[in-house]
Amino acid sequence: MDVRGDCASHIIPRIVIRGVSASTRFPDLLKLPQEKLELLQLGWRASDESEMKDRPVMGTTQPWQVFAWAATRYGELYIRVDSTNLTREGMSVSIRITARSWRQKWSKDEAIDLVASHLRRGEWAPVLTMWLGDGKAERKKVLRG
Repeated sequence: MDVRGDCASHIIPRIVIRGVSASTRFPDLLKLPQEKLELLQLGWRASDESEMKDRPVMGTTQPWQVFAWAATRYGELYIRVDSTNLTREGMSVSIRITARSWRQKWSKDEAIDLVASHLRRGEWAPVLTMWLGDGKAERKKVLRG
């Protein structure tokens, strides 16, 4: 068992899991034109999405985020279970997903700047997916812009 946290009052017991993974194909449920889809992808990139080997990656403990993100990064996905975490609310499972059908287009800073730029022009789609992220977005930067 591994224990993570930044101070004694925030210690989270964690059990690392190795060897639980799968590859799958997620369908294009949204059927959006490329320019609209990219706006949603941009918001995820500005918040929780990272990259590995030039591929978009999402890590989360929220099952609904898996589906919301996969809807914008449909196609071939590689999914890995990293750990289980014991919290006050119960147990959560940490999942990491790689979108193998996509290449990452933006750096984190570039994505944040682009979300702010779209917001100034009245486009809210990237703000929606940025907000669906769970706290890693620099929202103040976007809203200040």
